[in-house]
Amino acid sequence: QIELNLNSKNGPITVSMKMQSTVWNNADSFFATVRDVSGYKLLLNKLNQQSTTDALCDCFNRRGFMTYYTNQYEDTKFHDSKLALAGLDLDGFKQVNDVYGHDAGDEVLRVVAKRLKDINKNFGTLGRLGGDEFLIIFEGLVEAGAEVVWQRIVAEFAQINDTENRRYLVSASHG
Repeated sequence: QIELNLNSKNGPITVSMKMQSTVWNNADSFFATVRDVSGYKLLLNKLNQQSTTDALCDCFNRRGFMTYYTNQYEDTKFHDSKLALAGLDLDGFKQVNDVYGHDAGDEVLRVVAKRLKDINKNFGTLGRLGGDEFLIIFEGLVEAGAEVVWQRIVAEFAQINDTENRRYLVSASHG
């Protein structure tokens, strides 16, 4: 059984083809069953993306990040290269949820994730482990470069404003 990606007049499709041997009219023969599995493949890809993505922050979730990290780590051994891993935990986040509600907390998380992605878009990969904990993999940077980027991140999160211009006293612990 094999899968083939084909171009049809309506666009690309994926088909599954299964061949079986048989005897027909006293001769060895084969017959094939071909099935369009494009919808199934699209659904499978969507489910895989959903299972590895944090929908609130539009970055890797714990599962997706750990898979990505493991692959990157193995790659460093193969290519004799390095990567840096940094963690960020929001201080005062529980108080935002308690005082202003979970919608405000969600907005803070979205703002944090967007800022982290903006700072790291050329050389870092972001993951939200859960709650207010984020991890970043710095790829392709020498140690000094990763430290410079990390200092920018720490400075960025001394205080975070929400869209209604209320000041939330949220800072970041890091390591």
